[in-house]
Amino acid sequence: MKNAFQAVIFPTSAQTFEARNISVVPGGSGFRYYKHGQAVIFNRDALAQEKEKPVFIVEGIIDALSVMEAGGQAIGLSSADNYRLLLSELDKISPAKPLILCFDADETGAKFEAKLIDELEKRHIPFLQATKDIAGEYHDANDRLVKDAEGLRAAIVSVYEKVSALPDPAEEAKSEYLKTSAGKSVSAFLDTITANAGKPRLSTGFRAIDDALDGGLYTGLYFIGAVSSLGKTTLTLQMADNLAKQGRDVLFFSLEQSKFDLMSKSISRETFLYCRNNGLGTKNAKSNLAIMDGRRWAGFSDTEKNVMKGAFGAYRNFADHVFIHEGVGNISVDEIREKVRTHISLTGNKFPVVFIDYLQILKAAEGDERATDKQVVDHNVTALKQLSRDFDITVCAVSSLNRENYRNKISMSAFKESGAIEYGSDVLIGLQFMGAGEVGFDIDEAKTKDPREIEFCILKNRNGRTTSDGIPLLFYPVFNCFTDSDGNLSPLAKDMEDDLPF
Repeated sequence: MKNAFQAVIFPTSAQTFEARNISVVPGGSGFRYYKHGQAVIFNRDALAQEKEKPVFIVEGIIDALSVMEAGGQAIGLSSADNYRLLLSELDKISPAKPLILCFDADETGAKFEAKLIDELEKRHIPFLQATKDIAGEYHDANDRLVKDAEGLRAAIVSVYEKVSALPDPAEEAKSEYLKTSAGKSVSAFLDTITANAGKPRLSTGFRAIDDALDGGLYTGLYFIGAVSSLGKTTLTLQMADNLAKQGRDVLFFSLEQSKFDLMSKSISRETFLYCRNNGLGTKNAKSNLAIMDGRRWAGFSDTEKNVMKGAFGAYRNFADHVFIHEGVGNISVDEIREKVRTHISLTGNKFPVVFIDYLQILKAAEGDERATDKQVVDHNVTALKQLSRDFDITVCAVSSLNRENYRNKISMSAFKESGAIEYGSDVLIGLQFMGAGEVGFDIDEAKTKDPREIEFCILKNRNGRTTSDGIPLLFYPVFNCFTDSDGNLSPLAKDMEDDLPF
């Protein structure tokens, strides 16, 4: 028979075996091994069945037999790069004791042992490295058995003693699991309550809204939805500015409008507030377009110049707390998370408030570029929820609505791709024109009013009440400003002198 040789046969399963040529002298040429069938771990049942002794992980079958001859328990991988077969077994069962790693004392053995260690650590499987202990000055366990049998036996006893000093993985896992009970979390719960007591209220700047939200905004995920022309971006920006006026840092992620567009909206509102608070006619207030168009400034009257100076001064008083990040469909939740982390790290402010305008044009997560719009929204809602929890912060995102709901009374079903929004939100808010959904309601007529009559509807509030009737607000679109229904305004920031290009 061609290539026939004297061999020792090692069955590895009912269909596979490994043969070792015993007629080839060490260092000689010729076939040394012959393997029949797919690679199979030798003595793999020991992983699940051995309860008393830790199991040695060695490369060769003869190494495994050598360890067993010297008093240990072992499995043989047949080859160092078969460590993946071991991982497949470990994904099915959990060894009763830590594994003992004893690859060959050479470059290949060290390479694959390092790969195995990396995977064991990912799986939180305890182990002990023992190649140097077992091989000593020799190449592997078999080499040492042949040349120093007593030394191998002593080394195995010593390694088992080392393993016995390690924490029992079963007891350790049980101890960690018991720590997850509610009873073990009472102290942490009280600490959280104490920490929350030290947090300032997050007032929206609107008395009626704060009352409905039990004091204002809390940690959690908020969504604000509305049809076009209702000012959802404007209201969100005004709430952000009101928080900044209270000394709270806000991160505003704008996926449609530029940083300067948003700044001009805020300053436009401040011109309106300045006029209202100083008894001046609103004809002296300025739209954001008038503010952006420097060509108009030369024609401003002295009164208009004073209004502008007061508005810019008021804006400067709180704008250092406003951080606007702009992008056009190229910002993902992961990037928002990184911006939050960076802000906290650099400023020391642990609780910035995050605003996103708007949800439906957030970029898909890496790897989800081919997902449907609904899948992208679902993923981003979940990611925003996790962002709020991880950093213990308020996250507020603007959402668009389904077009068929433009003339109807606002409801949770009006939100685009509403499944995840409805279930993932802590608070779900809808803006609608006063009278929407009623007989005779005309949306085009409602848009012509100045101010426009708007209702702020709390459709879902996980920890508070909802509003069966909307909270009435007045919206002045030209000046990018909302007020309570009685015309009350947020307090004006203190004026400061400013050099302006008049």
